[in-house]
Amino acid sequence: LAGMHTGGMPGYKTATEEYNNTFDVVTQGTWASGGNMNTGRSMLAGTGQVTAALAVAGMIPSAPVGYRSQATEEYNGTAWTSVTNYPTAVRAGSAAGTQTAAVVLPGTKADNSFNAEIYEYDGTNWTEVNELNTPRAASSSVGTQTAALCIGGATPTDPWTPKTETEEYDGTNWTAGGALPAAQAHGDNAATGTQTAAAFATTGFDATYDGSSWTAISATQLLGSPQTSMMATGDGSGDFYMNGGETPGGRSGLSGQHYNGTVYATTPTIATGRNSAACGGTSSAMWIAGGQGPPGAHDAVNTEEFTAGSTAETGSTIDFD
Repeated sequence: LAGMHTGGMPGYKTATEEYNNTFDVVTQGTWASGGNMNTGRSMLAGTGQVTAALAVAGMIPSAPVGYRSQATEEYNGTAWTSVTNYPTAVRAGSAAGTQTAAVVLPGTKADNSFNAEIYEYDGTNWTEVNELNTPRAASSSVGTQTAALCIGGATPTDPWTPKTETEEYDGTNWTAGGALPAAQAHGDNAATGTQTAAAFATTGFDATYDGSSWTAISATQLLGSPQTSMMATGDGSGDFYMNGGETPGGRSGLSGQHYNGTVYATTPTIATGRNSAACGGTSSAMWIAGGQGPPGAHDAVNTEEFTAGSTAETGSTIDFD
């Protein structure tokens, strides 16, 4: 935008003023390919940052123990490295914390049994710690190793019964937290944030947590069809992304959207349609790895990394000639 004003009535100013304004320059966020996992699997737990990620256990058709895996891998932003196996072969667990200080919540074992076992990881070894109060699987978790939150999940009934209960961890004990507005399961990695500023998001349901109570989000999601087992990443209650997911009858898993604390907006989609993948990171740098792709394919190995977009506001100038 440019403009000019000059002169005026006789006897008045003769100066000319020029006005120039350039608009905001917007750079879109993008997904890019990362390194492949050594053991492809779905329904696995994930936590950590793009350059220091952790992926634990999961489901793999070739696993020797009831389709469950103990595989644990660390990611440095370029390559995945196999490290000490998780103590139990499970699927549908979740994780919180960092690559070198993680807490992993239970999944189902090879005999389909539920459990309340909790293990901590120090970057080398696994240590069993105090159990959850209620055995469950397919719960989500957020936070750190000393301040984690277990969200929803399913109880050992047939069929699985989703739960509204949450539990908070202080590094030693689990205590009851606020109840979800509606029972949720199969979330796996559908939560992000901290123990006092968390978000749980899947199509048709989303809510934020303030450390004591959950509040349903009133903004309208943008996805056109119901999806479960989505991956949520971001910075918590006021800034998170939703990606992938399972649609009825298929795995579209490409749709993405961003919630900024007020509204949802569409975002660039992941390249590989998937659900039940591991994920982590922040709103400006996220990762997704593994998961279930086309129907029956439970062993995706590829990783995708997201770099958020930016807006550069350019200045306006007024020149006096």
